[in-house]
Amino acid sequence: MREFEQHKRALDLEFRLQQAEARQLFERPVNERAETGRCLPSLTYQGRDTRSARQHIFFVAGSLGRFRVGDYALINLAFPEPRAHAITERGIPVTVARIEGEHVCLRMQRNDMEEPFVPGMGYVLDEQPPGWYPNYQRLSFALALAEFSDTPGARLRALLDGTLDNGEAAGVDVAFPDDLQGERARAAFRSAMTRGLSVVQGPPGTGKTWLLARIARALIDQGLRVVLCCFTHRAINNALQAMVAAGVSPGKLGKVHGGDERDLPPGVVKLDKRAYWGEPKPGFLAAMTVHAAFEPYGGALNRTEWKMAGARPQREKLGEDEFWRALDAWNRRVVLSSRLP
Repeated sequence: MREFEQHKRALDLEFRLQQAEARQLFERPVNERAETGRCLPSLTYQGRDTRSARQHIFFVAGSLGRFRVGDYALINLAFPEPRAHAITERGIPVTVARIEGEHVCLRMQRNDMEEPFVPGMGYVLDEQPPGWYPNYQRLSFALALAEFSDTPGARLRALLDGTLDNGEAAGVDVAFPDDLQGERARAAFRSAMTRGLSVVQGPPGTGKTWLLARIARALIDQGLRVVLCCFTHRAINNALQAMVAAGVSPGKLGKVHGGDERDLPPGVVKLDKRAYWGEPKPGFLAAMTVHAAFEPYGGALNRTEWKMAGARPQREKLGEDEFWRALDAWNRRVVLSSRLP
């Protein structure tokens, strides 16, 4: 599967570059990390959340920076100041579960630590490096599913086999929006409207979300059913904000519940994922995270993961290249061992 291997290499490269960026940031003092918005230098532990034993409440002195509900993070004691390897090796993996005024609720990603925090003690919160994201598991699982499943979808199978005929559909008259300017933007828009698969790449600030909003608006206006899938709730909310700014009625946009609703445009429909998949609406866009879109496979894979956790590759015992190869091989074994619906 030549195309399959190309996708894997591209995926590995992206995560390694993001890891390298995170490591460089971790080498900087906490005050410099805080200036980027990717570190909260002063959290004070208040106690357990009454809603869940795995959730803990912290008081935040100052701005929340770039952190939003659903973000992955690592929390360390504020003294001595954690740097580089100490952040990842000693840091406790958490997820931002809730934000209420000057308090943030963090959910433990592991449930084997009974009393991890000390009341009144100071802590530092850093973004979790991408290489440790549970989302990497989902991407790797998805590719393994496509590789081993008998029916992963004809288009996806053809893509991975390198046999996809992705030529432009004949006889399609593309009407460019009045607010769509620039040769590259128009070429990307035309590709999205006439081809079965289009990939738009570019560094931050080049207008990818702006273009996405115009493509989504055109598809909705044609009465099509649209699904938007992102890694994080923050990315979903940003895309929905761009669509509303582009003139899409909030009533034609929906989001599977979760994440920080403060950034959700008013009027966007709150969806239950099961209800949506049961009755998709024409002329409507439903947005969801990778985890939500991965159902109904997620539960079965998670159960198998726990059973096979003892055989999971350990990063600290392997070299960089060997670790990623071993992790992908382990993911394949999880897929093959799961009783998937």
